[in-house]
Amino acid sequence: MCGRYNLEDNDDTQALMDGLGVSFGRTNIPSFFNLAPTEQIPVVSEEEGIRALRPMRWWLTPVWAKEITTQYSMFNARAETLDKSKAFQGSFRHHRIIIPMASFIEWRKEGAIRQPYLVRYEHDCMAAAGVWSQWTDGEIVLDTCAMVTTNASKDFRALHSRQPLLLDSDQANTWLEERADLKDLRELLKAPLPQNMLVRAIDPSINNSRLKEAPRYLNGSQEIVVSS
Repeated sequence: MCGRYNLEDNDDTQALMDGLGVSFGRTNIPSFFNLAPTEQIPVVSEEEGIRALRPMRWWLTPVWAKEITTQYSMFNARAETLDKSKAFQGSFRHHRIIIPMASFIEWRKEGAIRQPYLVRYEHDCMAAAGVWSQWTDGEIVLDTCAMVTTNASKDFRALHSRQPLLLDSDQANTWLEERADLKDLRELLKAPLPQNMLVRAIDPSINNSRLKEAPRYLNGSQEIVVSS
Protein backbone atom coordinates (compact mmCIF):
# COMPACT_ATOMS: atom_id res chain seq x y z
CA MET A 1 0.00 0.00 0.00
CA CYS A 2 1.15 3.53 -0.68
CA GLY A 3 -1.02 6.42 0.41
CA ARG A 4 1.35 9.41 0.64
CA TYR A 5 4.35 10.56 -1.33
CA ASN A 6 6.52 13.55 -2.22
CA LEU A 7 7.80 15.00 -5.49
CA GLU A 8 10.64 17.50 -5.65
CA ASP A 9 11.76 19.77 -8.46
CA ASN A 10 15.43 18.80 -8.58
CA ASP A 11 18.07 17.28 -10.85
CA ASP A 12 16.93 13.71 -10.08
CA THR A 13 13.39 14.47 -11.22
CA GLN A 14 14.71 16.24 -14.30
CA ALA A 15 16.87 13.21 -15.13
CA LEU A 16 13.87 10.89 -14.91
CA MET A 17 11.81 13.16 -17.16
CA ASP A 18 14.65 13.30 -19.69
CA GLY A 19 15.00 9.52 -19.59
CA LEU A 20 11.28 9.13 -20.30
CA GLY A 21 11.38 11.60 -23.18
CA VAL A 22 9.28 14.24 -21.43
CA SER A 23 10.00 17.87 -22.21
CA PHE A 24 9.07 20.40 -19.56
CA GLY A 25 10.50 23.57 -18.11
CA ARG A 26 11.99 23.50 -14.64
CA THR A 27 9.24 25.86 -13.46
CA ASN A 28 6.47 23.55 -14.70
CA ILE A 29 6.74 20.99 -11.92
CA PRO A 30 6.87 22.52 -8.45
CA SER A 31 7.69 20.44 -5.40
CA PHE A 32 4.74 18.67 -3.81
CA PHE A 33 4.86 17.28 -0.28
CA ASN A 34 2.54 14.81 1.45
CA LEU A 35 0.43 14.14 -1.64
CA ALA A 36 -2.60 12.06 -0.65
CA PRO A 37 -5.37 10.07 -2.37
CA THR A 38 -8.15 12.12 -4.07
CA GLU A 39 -5.68 14.96 -4.73
CA GLN A 40 -4.48 15.99 -8.19
CA ILE A 41 -1.02 14.52 -8.82
CA PRO A 42 1.43 14.93 -11.74
CA VAL A 43 1.91 11.79 -13.85
CA VAL A 44 3.64 10.90 -17.12
CA SER A 45 1.49 9.44 -19.89
CA GLU A 46 1.90 8.69 -23.59
CA GLU A 47 -0.75 9.62 -26.13
CA GLU A 48 -0.19 9.25 -29.87
CA GLY A 49 3.52 8.84 -29.24
CA ILE A 50 3.84 12.07 -27.23
CA ARG A 51 4.86 11.86 -23.60
CA ALA A 52 3.80 14.63 -21.28
CA LEU A 53 3.36 15.45 -17.63
CA ARG A 54 -0.31 15.92 -16.77
CA PRO A 55 -2.49 16.11 -13.63
CA MET A 56 -4.80 13.29 -12.60
CA ARG A 57 -6.98 12.60 -9.57
CA TRP A 58 -5.31 9.97 -7.40
CA TRP A 59 -8.24 7.61 -6.92
CA LEU A 60 -9.22 5.70 -10.01
CA THR A 61 -12.85 5.89 -11.12
CA PRO A 62 -13.56 3.16 -13.71
CA VAL A 63 -15.05 4.31 -17.00
CA TRP A 64 -18.21 2.33 -16.27
CA ALA A 65 -18.79 3.79 -12.78
CA LYS A 66 -22.08 5.64 -12.33
CA GLU A 67 -20.57 8.25 -10.02
CA ILE A 68 -17.36 9.44 -8.41
CA THR A 69 -17.04 7.78 -5.03
CA THR A 70 -14.48 6.78 -2.40
CA GLN A 71 -16.61 3.87 -1.21
CA TYR A 72 -14.01 1.43 -2.48
CA SER A 73 -10.25 1.82 -2.09
CA MET A 74 -9.08 2.58 -5.64
CA PHE A 75 -5.88 4.60 -5.19
CA ASN A 76 -3.74 1.43 -5.26
CA ALA A 77 -3.98 -1.47 -7.71
CA ARG A 78 -2.47 -4.87 -6.88
CA ALA A 79 0.02 -6.08 -9.51
CA GLU A 80 -1.02 -9.70 -8.94
CA THR A 81 -4.62 -9.10 -10.06
CA LEU A 82 -4.20 -6.09 -12.35
CA ASP A 83 -4.86 -8.00 -15.58
CA LYS A 84 -7.87 -9.84 -14.12
CA SER A 85 -9.65 -7.04 -12.29
CA LYS A 86 -12.81 -5.59 -13.83
CA ALA A 87 -11.83 -2.19 -12.47
CA PHE A 88 -8.22 -2.18 -13.68
CA GLN A 89 -7.78 -4.60 -16.60
CA GLY A 90 -8.68 -2.11 -19.35
CA SER A 91 -6.44 0.54 -17.84
CA PHE A 92 -3.55 -1.92 -17.54
CA ARG A 93 -3.81 -2.87 -21.18
CA HIS A 94 -4.42 0.57 -22.66
CA HIS A 95 -3.82 3.40 -20.15
CA ARG A 96 -0.56 3.17 -18.23
CA ILE A 97 1.35 5.97 -16.51
CA ILE A 98 4.49 6.59 -14.53
CA ILE A 99 4.15 8.41 -11.22
CA PRO A 100 7.43 10.21 -10.40
CA MET A 101 8.26 10.25 -6.68
CA ALA A 102 11.14 11.69 -4.70
CA SER A 103 10.01 9.53 -1.78
CA PHE A 104 6.97 7.87 -0.29
CA ILE A 105 5.68 7.52 3.25
CA GLU A 106 4.73 4.34 5.05
CA TRP A 107 3.54 3.77 8.60
CA ARG A 108 4.17 1.21 11.31
CA LYS A 109 2.27 0.84 14.58
CA GLU A 110 4.77 1.25 17.41
CA GLY A 111 2.98 0.97 20.73
CA ALA A 112 0.33 3.68 20.81
CA ILE A 113 2.03 5.62 18.02
CA ARG A 114 1.43 5.34 14.27
CA GLN A 115 5.00 6.11 13.26
CA PRO A 116 5.62 7.39 9.70
CA TYR A 117 8.76 6.53 7.74
CA LEU A 118 10.20 8.23 4.68
CA VAL A 119 11.31 5.83 1.93
CA ARG A 120 13.59 7.00 -0.91
CA TYR A 121 16.41 6.06 -3.24
CA GLU A 122 19.84 7.38 -2.34
CA HIS A 123 19.95 9.62 -5.41
CA ASP A 124 17.43 8.90 -8.19
CA CYS A 125 13.79 9.87 -8.54
CA MET A 126 11.50 6.86 -8.20
CA ALA A 127 9.38 5.76 -11.18
CA ALA A 128 6.22 4.10 -9.87
CA ALA A 129 3.96 2.17 -12.25
CA GLY A 130 0.38 3.39 -12.47
CA VAL A 131 -2.80 3.06 -14.50
CA TRP A 132 -5.44 5.61 -15.40
CA SER A 133 -8.99 5.95 -16.64
CA GLN A 134 -11.09 8.77 -18.07
CA TRP A 135 -14.52 9.10 -16.46
CA THR A 136 -17.20 11.20 -18.11
CA ASP A 137 -20.67 12.35 -17.17
CA GLY A 138 -22.17 14.68 -19.75
CA GLU A 139 -19.78 17.60 -20.02
CA ILE A 140 -17.75 16.48 -16.99
CA VAL A 141 -14.45 14.79 -17.91
CA LEU A 142 -12.17 13.52 -15.15
CA ASP A 143 -8.84 11.71 -15.52
CA THR A 144 -8.17 9.47 -12.53
CA CYS A 145 -5.37 7.08 -11.63
CA ALA A 146 -4.09 4.41 -9.28
CA MET A 147 -0.57 3.42 -8.21
CA VAL A 148 0.36 -0.22 -8.78
CA THR A 149 1.63 -2.06 -5.70
CA THR A 150 3.42 -5.38 -5.27
CA ASN A 151 4.58 -7.68 -2.49
CA ALA A 152 7.18 -5.98 -0.33
CA SER A 153 10.82 -6.96 -0.76
CA LYS A 154 12.28 -9.01 2.07
CA ASP A 155 13.89 -6.15 3.97
CA PHE A 156 10.81 -3.92 3.66
CA ARG A 157 8.32 -6.38 5.17
CA ALA A 158 9.09 -5.26 8.71
CA LEU A 159 7.49 -1.96 7.74
CA HIS A 160 4.67 -3.08 5.41
CA SER A 161 3.60 -6.09 3.35
CA ARG A 162 3.17 -4.00 0.17
CA GLN A 163 5.24 -1.44 -1.71
CA PRO A 164 4.88 0.54 -4.95
CA LEU A 165 5.87 -1.27 -8.15
CA LEU A 166 9.06 0.66 -8.91
CA LEU A 167 10.65 0.42 -12.35
CA ASP A 168 14.07 1.27 -13.72
CA SER A 169 14.41 3.61 -16.70
CA ASP A 170 14.14 0.93 -19.41
CA GLN A 171 11.19 -0.73 -17.69
CA ALA A 172 9.42 2.60 -17.22
CA ASN A 173 9.80 3.37 -20.92
CA THR A 174 8.31 0.00 -21.84
CA TRP A 175 5.44 0.53 -19.38
CA LEU A 176 4.54 3.83 -21.06
CA GLU A 177 4.56 2.54 -24.64
CA GLU A 178 1.04 2.54 -26.05
CA ARG A 179 1.80 -0.49 -28.24
CA ALA A 180 3.78 -2.44 -25.66
CA ASP A 181 3.49 -6.22 -25.90
CA LEU A 182 1.10 -7.61 -23.28
CA LYS A 183 3.57 -10.38 -22.44
CA ASP A 184 6.26 -7.80 -21.67
CA LEU A 185 3.85 -5.81 -19.52
CA ARG A 186 2.94 -8.87 -17.50
CA GLU A 187 6.62 -9.52 -16.88
CA LEU A 188 7.01 -5.98 -15.56
CA LEU A 189 4.37 -6.74 -12.94
CA LYS A 190 6.94 -9.10 -11.40
CA ALA A 191 9.86 -6.67 -11.64
CA PRO A 192 12.20 -6.74 -8.61
CA LEU A 193 13.14 -3.58 -6.74
CA PRO A 194 15.51 -1.68 -9.11
CA GLN A 195 17.86 -0.42 -6.41
CA ASN A 196 18.29 -0.11 -2.66
CA MET A 197 15.89 2.10 -0.71
CA LEU A 198 16.67 4.15 2.37
CA VAL A 199 14.13 4.26 5.22
CA ARG A 200 14.09 6.70 8.14
CA ALA A 201 11.55 7.74 10.77
CA ILE A 202 10.00 11.20 10.32
CA ASP A 203 7.95 13.56 12.45
CA PRO A 204 4.36 12.26 12.96
CA SER A 205 2.97 15.69 12.06
CA ILE A 206 3.01 14.37 8.47
CA ASN A 207 0.06 12.15 9.45
CA ASN A 208 -2.12 15.19 8.78
CA SER A 209 -2.67 15.11 5.01
CA ARG A 210 -3.32 18.87 5.02
CA LEU A 211 0.28 19.53 6.07
CA LYS A 212 2.13 20.26 2.82
CA GLU A 213 5.62 20.86 4.15
CA ALA A 214 8.81 18.87 3.57
CA PRO A 215 8.95 15.96 6.04
CA ARG A 216 11.36 16.27 8.97
CA TYR A 217 13.49 13.40 10.21
CA LEU A 218 13.09 12.47 13.87
CA ASN A 219 16.06 13.51 16.00
CA GLY A 220 18.23 10.51 16.69
CA SER A 221 16.60 8.34 14.04
CA GLN A 222 18.85 6.26 11.81
CA GLU A 223 18.57 5.44 8.14
CA ILE A 224 17.90 1.79 7.30
CA VAL A 225 18.92 0.27 3.97
CA VAL A 226 16.35 -1.87 2.15
CA SER A 227 18.26 -4.07 -0.29
CA SER A 228 17.09 -4.57 -3.85
